[in-house]
Amino acid sequence: MAKIIHENKNGFHFSPNNPPSLVSAILHFFKNRESLWKKDEIRENIIKNFSWKKTPEETLDFLKKVLEIYKFKNEEATTKFRCDESPLLI
Repeated sequence: MAKIIHENKNGFHFSPNNPPSLVSAILHFFKNRESLWKKDEIRENIIKNFSWKKTPEETLDFLKKVLEIYKFKNEEATTKFRCDESPLLI
């Protein structure tokens, strides 16, 4: 959500399970309504940053990074066991 929400522009962050945090965000909203983005600006921002083309590309890039990390950690674990001359190979 942090990528969608711009603090004090189109939304507010607050801590879950923390009623005072939510109250603070609501009061801040009512005190600062004039400085918030207008509905059209929020819509334009979402259209610009989230599309049917862009979202799958970003998801694929993320999954590739996860796979690289997994491969690295798996190679590291295998190498460690081989160096220890343990009969167990992962």
